[in-house]
Amino acid sequence: MAGGINGGVQYLKSAPGVLKILEIILQLACVGSVGYFWDHWAWKDLVKNDYIKVFLWSTAASGIITLLFFLIFLIGLHKKIKFLNWAKIAAAIFILLASLLFVVSGLLANTLIYYKDKEHCNALELSDADSQCKQLTAGIVSFLLNFFTFLSLLRYHFACAIYVD
Repeated sequence: MAGGINGGVQYLKSAPGVLKILEIILQLACVGSVGYFWDHWAWKDLVKNDYIKVFLWSTAASGIITLLFFLIFLIGLHKKIKFLNWAKIAAAIFILLASLLFVVSGLLANTLIYYKDKEHCNALELSDADSQCKQLTAGIVSFLLNFFTFLSLLRYHFACAIYVD
């Protein structure tokens, strides 16, 4: 079952297609801002740095999966492989991704608070370093916007999975 999701240009014009594009852009913003921070971060051996790495890997993997589903729906592969209910598969995968990203964004927020408490952020600002805590804040804000996009898409995928078939 295709799950009631159109392919091709119809998908691009639909709310799920637009939301999926927005989701990909926001994930790139998350990875870009936090990745820039990490790339220019001088103190890579500090406590909580693993949280930044987990956030980057999780967001990048989520972006790849999101892009894959976007391409599946765009080229109409979900209409050609009819024995799978793509709406249910997408809903299940995006519930897992939303949960994972919610947890790792909490870890990133915890890292930012820790760095602010330990005066690392002030030291970065005083030294005019390329890494600034503002980049972590931008990653968290991008994630929150992305999370609401995920929720909107989940609502659509659930509706398709329930009402079609």
